[in-house]
Amino acid sequence: MFNGVSLGRKFFKETGLVIFECCKIDQTLRNLIQRFGPEELHYFDYRTDLVYLSADARLDLIKDIADACGVRLIDHRQHSNDPETSHTLQAVYDVALENEFGWGRGWRKSARRLGEVLIDFVCRTRRHLGNRKISVLLLNTHLTSLPLLREFDGDGVVPIFIGIHFPNKRDWKFLFRSILKGVQLASRPHTPLTQYDIAFVDAMGLRLEQAWKLPVGLVETFVRRYVREKILAPGRLHDMAYTVRWADQLLIRQRPDRVVTDGLQNATYCTFLELARQKKIPTAATWHGHYLIDMKLETLGGDRRVEALADYCLTWGAAQEDWLDNTDATSISLRTGNPIAGQHFSDVPPTSGTNSVLVLQYAPLLQDLHAPQSQAYRYFVETVRMLMELGYEDICYRLHPGHARTSYYQDIAERFGLVCRISDSGSFKEVLEPAEFVIGPVTTGAMMEVLGASKPYYPVLLEPHAMNRDYLSGSKIFSSIASLRDALESGLPLDQSQLLDDFTSRNQIPRPAQSMWRSIRDEMTELQPA
Repeated sequence: MFNGVSLGRKFFKETGLVIFECCKIDQTLRNLIQRFGPEELHYFDYRTDLVYLSADARLDLIKDIADACGVRLIDHRQHSNDPETSHTLQAVYDVALENEFGWGRGWRKSARRLGEVLIDFVCRTRRHLGNRKISVLLLNTHLTSLPLLREFDGDGVVPIFIGIHFPNKRDWKFLFRSILKGVQLASRPHTPLTQYDIAFVDAMGLRLEQAWKLPVGLVETFVRRYVREKILAPGRLHDMAYTVRWADQLLIRQRPDRVVTDGLQNATYCTFLELARQKKIPTAATWHGHYLIDMKLETLGGDRRVEALADYCLTWGAAQEDWLDNTDATSISLRTGNPIAGQHFSDVPPTSGTNSVLVLQYAPLLQDLHAPQSQAYRYFVETVRMLMELGYEDICYRLHPGHARTSYYQDIAERFGLVCRISDSGSFKEVLEPAEFVIGPVTTGAMMEVLGASKPYYPVLLEPHAMNRDYLSGSKIFSSIASLRDALESGLPLDQSQLLDDFTSRNQIPRPAQSMWRSIRDEMTELQPA
């Protein structure tokens, strides 16, 4: 514990994905050896869709598995010209918003820092001179922040954003309009670790190494190696401790009455929640995308070994409240509706007869051990090919932001003769508006945006998977491209009103952003008993 905050737990998601990677490599290779009974393995590389383990660590893991199975391994890595990062889908989770907080060199950085500090000073001065209002520190993605800001009317609330993460901050009109409405931008305190702090964190690493002297199983051995090489050696525990220091200082300086985040597993945002609870500040969590795998999260109280970090959970609808029950969450539910989907709510009849189709990328969740990554490419080829055979001429394939791998999909399209536009950037609204209908996975938050805009959405969930389909009972779900084709050829409309209501509460809450502001102001009043 550092300043009352667990540093190690802030790496849970990252190390959990390392465990998944080790398990995938171990299980798949053992199954291949058992099925085909080889005497030799000729090794060039062996990767999953995660790629946290280094090339050397992957080789050593394969060696250990081969030895355990009595198979000889021959290393051919020197003949491979495939760059190490060519297939990496997931970057390492950073533990701070930005490591460089000081003035530093370069006029641009100094000017940005000066502007950040001046705006902070002006905003805090105005807040202290004005009428007393509830202040809330918002630690959200742009997906949640933008609809909240557009609906913000200044009624009894002062929203506080960390300036560097304010959405659309390069749009000066939007920025100053928000400030004039009462939004406050907070600068990031620069609070270097003391020599005592550094020694304290160093001692944590030494205690960890001492505890690791006892031998463990194969997967845990390589997880420990990852922690040594990728967390302890680069000083990332110290980075996390630094995050604790500046987050604590920001809370002391800003003195918010509430702290709200949509980052259920974000290390920095969870640090704020943990510190806020120490200071008896009510905390709340919400989503920026729905969960369909029943994962127990400490943020919401699913891990009984520690207290929930969020006193409240601002839920979108019945589906998420069922998910909270199934994952043993203890946070108090406050239904607000879905502000992300709410900005697209429309009763305008869908576009018809355009011969245009929008297909959203199928990206198996990293936490889904059952779903092979190959589903993404089989779905791409089979879906676009099927639409071409049905006569659709304007097909747009929209890649998910963050790990689009555009050139890879372009190569696949060329190899298989697929005629489609591959979109990896720009406004989602621009590609949605001309579409007659949309095909996409059940896991994307865009599904609710499409349904909210009154567009037909054909939800796909390929087998195998680890999803709880009970949350999707409000709509027909397509488990194969063949069944999807049958539905398109039949021309029968899908009734997805129940699915939309389960995830957005549209029928009860037509203005979810305003509803969320009211809940933050009026209902987040009491802390859970410690």
